[in-house]
Amino acid sequence: MLEGLKRYRDRGGKLLESSSVTNATLNFRMESSPIGDFLIQDCVLTLNPDDILGRADITDKYTMFCDEWGIPVEKRVSQKRIAYFLQALGVVNGPKVHGYRSWKGLRFKTPEEREREEQTGERQTIL
Repeated sequence: MLEGLKRYRDRGGKLLESSSVTNATLNFRMESSPIGDFLIQDCVLTLNPDDILGRADITDKYTMFCDEWGIPVEKRVSQKRIAYFLQALGVVNGPKVHGYRSWKGLRFKTPEEREREEQTGERQTIL
């Protein structure tokens, strides 16, 4: 017990958050935000460095998703929050493509993938 107190004091009186708590918090935030629905419906998290999407493409598609589902502007997440969620999921900064910033490790679903999900009712999960 005294060893635990020593570790606590060595960390400046701060507790460490476990990875399971971090993942649960991220899942909750994703599920209670339109960005989570968008990522599940329209994107595939691959973490493959060959899968590159332009940041503007993601923002544009997210805006279209919100318009399609009638999500009011004040409920939509900002580009900064989109970046936060993607980085938390392991998506990393990609190269500039034609002068525009990109993300690596994410791609849009193909029409075939979307159709298969509609037929089977199966959906990918975020984490």
